[in-house]
Amino acid sequence: MKAKDILVKAKRIDWENFPKEQWWVQGNLLRDGVTGKVFVHLEGCELNESDKTHEEGCLAFVAIEVIEETVSLFTGKVVNGRRLYVNDILKDEDENDILLVSYDEEECRFVFEMYGITGMTTESGWDETAGGFQQYDTCEFSMFETLEYFTFVGNRFDNPKLLEEYGYEY
Repeated sequence: MKAKDILVKAKRIDWENFPKEQWWVQGNLLRDGVTGKVFVHLEGCELNESDKTHEEGCLAFVAIEVIEETVSLFTGKVVNGRRLYVNDILKDEDENDILLVSYDEEECRFVFEMYGITGMTTESGWDETAGGFQQYDTCEFSMFETLEYFTFVGNRFDNPKLLEEYGYEY
């Protein structure tokens, strides 16, 4: 991944005032050193000489204030034409499993947390569905040659109930 590809997406702080397709913004992460507020400078909005102000070393440009907890790093992967970010959820309809994209800070790598049906032994023997949904594995991206069989179903911030159904605990 090249430095120019290090992008984030985050939910804008005033998301309730916009249609759903405008809740999330993508671009470069900025933190105001004075206020501590977090912003995203929108992708495609280049900085140039005309952005300089009259003050030495200052620029004027547009950035959107975002909810810090929702900042999600671009993984460098594209699934069915859509960029894949940390906190995104993919679903395998055939297996009824979901993958939550995460970042393993100890190993410095992107991983999938895999959730699905787990079986258990009951009085009448092995029941494939008796265990309910729960996390059953974590694997690194390289284990998946292709992700074309997965569909994007949302992210953990806008779809918490989906994850809870699969046993995800916050």
